[in-house]
This record gives sequence, C-alpha cells and structure tokens, in this order.
Amino acid sequence: MTALNFPAALLVLGFLFSIDEITGFEVTSLIELPPPYGIIVVWAVVLPVLYLLSTSITNLILRDHTILKGPCPNCATDNFTYFGDIFTVSGNKGQNVLECSNCQADLTYDANKRVIVVSRTSEEKQQEKAAAAARKAAAAAKKAAQEAADTSGNSRQLQGSTAANSTMVAARADDNAAADDVDPTGGVGSAISSSLLIASGVGIVQVMRFTCYRFT
Repeated sequence: MTALNFPAALLVLGFLFSIDEITGFEVTSLIELPPPYGIIVVWAVVLPVLYLLSTSITNLILRDHTILKGPCPNCATDNFTYFGDIFTVSGNKGQNVLECSNCQADLTYDANKRVIVVSRTSEEKQQEKAAAAARKAAAAAKKAAQEAADTSGNSRQLQGSTAANSTMVAARADDNAAADDVDPTGGVGSAISSSLLIASGVGIVQVMRFTCYRFT
C-alpha cells in the first residue's frame, strides 16, 4: 500500500511546496515554529493531510486494488500480481494467471483464497509447444501433398486432352486423303472436259479455214 501511495505522495508534496512558495513560505514558517508547536504542525497537520490526499488520489486511480505476493511453488521465486481496476479499465478480481519470472511456469493466483497454484509447469508448456509445432508441420505437409496431387492431376488431364486433339487431327487428315484416293471421277471428268474443249477448238479452226478457202 505504501508503494502504491508513493507517486500520489510526491504529487501532494509538490502541490504543498507550490503553495508554500506562493504564500511567501508561510507553511515553512509554521513548520519552523519553536518546539513543540512546529512538531505539532508537522505531525498533526502536514503528514495527515499528505496521507489523506495521497490515499484518495491512489484510490481514485486504482479502484478496489489488491496486490498479491508469494513464492512460486515450483522454484520458490517471489512473484507479484495485481487485482482491481485502473481508472475505467476493468481488471481481474478473482483469479490471475501469471508466468513465473524464473522457471516460466504458469501460476494461478486466487484473490479470495489467497493461494498460488501451478497450473502448468515449464516442461508441460514445452511439450504443448512441441505438439503444436508438430501438428502445424503435419498440416503444412498435408497441404503441400494435396497441392502436388492437384498439380499432377491437372498435368495428366492436359496431356490427355492434347493427345486426344492430336488423334482427332490425324484422323481428319487420313479421312481427307482416303476421300481423294477413292473418288476417281473427279480426275476422269476433268480429263474428258479438257479433251472436249480441245476437239471443239480444232473443229472451229477447221471450219474457219474451209470457209476462207472457199471464198478465196
């Protein structure tokens, strides 16, 4: 409690010194009165007022505060924890979980029973961390394997589609070649048409020559 009041006590002392300087050191003159008056002023006026003001300021800032101090059951190191509110910020008032500053064990402070219990030792915490790391690594490996399997499946599907497209293109080319080989009428018809055209042209030339010879 004294440690908590120390900041407020410094604040009140600064305020008292300021009043002393403003009033022309009237407070100092009262304290320096001849015995026993000076002592009475110090112990009956100054110190009680200082205590009351500092306590009121502390209670205004730290509401319903309780500080528990006790040794760690695991390593006997003293640890502190605070119960209560700070201004409008609500704090724990029943139990607090604190990590020991020496052995890193989790300590549970009970403000009602005033007891300290080891909730988890440092070894248990390390085992839990190792188990969590192992689960995380297993999940990452499983995810990587799934991604690899998906990539392999997509690659195989793409290769199958490419092969099917190549087979279809080759089949179409073979069909076109077979059609050219099977249909002979196209080439024979072209040859007959060419022969008829040539014969017609020769006949026309002969008729023209005959006509010209007759008239001459």
